[in-house]
Parts: sequence; C-alpha cells; structure tokens
Amino acid sequence: MFYIAMAVIIVAAYVGYIVWVEIRGQRMWVVSQHQYEGFPLLLRRVERLPFPSRRRDLPVLAVITHTFAKRLANGLPEPDYDDSLCELDLTLMSAMRGIGSTVLIETFGGKRHYYYYVSDSRRAELRFRSLKENSDCEELTIDCRPDATWDFIYKYFKHFFPDQLWMFDPLPSKADTEQ
Repeated sequence: MFYIAMAVIIVAAYVGYIVWVEIRGQRMWVVSQHQYEGFPLLLRRVERLPFPSRRRDLPVLAVITHTFAKRLANGLPEPDYDDSLCELDLTLMSAMRGIGSTVLIETFGGKRHYYYYVSDSRRAELRFRSLKENSDCEELTIDCRPDATWDFIYKYFKHFFPDQLWMFDPLPSKADTEQ
C-alpha cells in the first residue's frame, strides 16, 4: 500500500496534479509540482498547519537537507534511486515527532529539504545526530534558526499556496466566541 501511495505522489507530481495523500496513517499531505527558475519544484505540504496555540510552542525552524547521490539534469532524483529512498523519506517525514511538526517537503536542485518547526534547536540537533547514524549512506545536514512567527513558511505559502493563507489566521479565542 505504501508503495502505491508513493507512486501516486510521484506520478501526480510529474504531471502537475495536486493530490491529497495519506501515508501510513500519517497526516494528509498535499502534493504539487511547480516550475521555479526553469526547473521542476516538487512540494509536499501538510494539509493543515498546527493550530496557532501549538505554533507558539514551536519557535524554531529546522531544515534537514538530503543531497541526492543520483540526480537527473533537471535536479530531480533518478527514478530507481528515488524508489530506493522510500524508507528514508518516511523516517525523515516523522523525524521530529514529539518535539515538533513537519510542515513542508521540497524537492529541487538535486536536494530534498524537510522543513519542521520544533520546540528547540538542541533537541532537534540531537534527534538528527541519532537519525544520521542510521543513514550513513546518504548525505544529510541540518540547519536550525529561530522563527517564532513562522515567517519562513508564511512566505512560502504566500508564493506557492496563496489560497491557503487562511491557515495563518489566528483562531478566535474562547472569550471572542462567548460574546
């Protein structure tokens, strides 16, 4: 079942469809393809961002970058190589579970970036070190930086998903709904 879902993601992305896919009981993901600087940009984003109250607890943007060992001239991974990355992809999708939330996965220019918002960079880096020890055959790096306002992902959504900016609106407080 997992491989069928991954095939749907890959085919949909290559032909430019936007699809919603649930992978192994995880959250729903929206998959889309765009052109950026003349090259394909494949995106997977969560269907819904965490509620604003949860976002306050996740003030750090952590980005794990996977540099492909085998890529095509357009920057996408070679198909057979990409198929071999399924388990690593699932591991990276959920790498920050318990300390943060995965919000976006971007494939572009010979790399795949996994964007998370986490509670603190030290815990994310420790989690990453543990994960990297088990994935020594692939080139993985991590970068953490403060982003308490979620400005990075807001700008990303504004550019690629402008119809989804409603997710950044704060929810009404309990006091507001009781009036």
